[in-house]
Amino acid sequence: MVPKEESSAGPPALPGSVVALLYVLAALLPMFAALATGIAPVGAVSEFGTALGLTAGALLYSY
Repeated sequence: MVPKEESSAGPPALPGSVVALLYVLAALLPMFAALATGIAPVGAVSEFGTALGLTAGALLYSY
């Protein structure tokens, strides 16, 4: 009998659609925080920068 080869790919990963949904939720997190606290966002560019930073952080931990 031939032994079964083990995959060296690592642990199973999340499906792409789930990862994409998590990225969108991470990007929307600052807006949800602003709604929950009642503090108005400083500006669209500031919120975009925060969303970009959160998304970049999520990308760093996804690999």
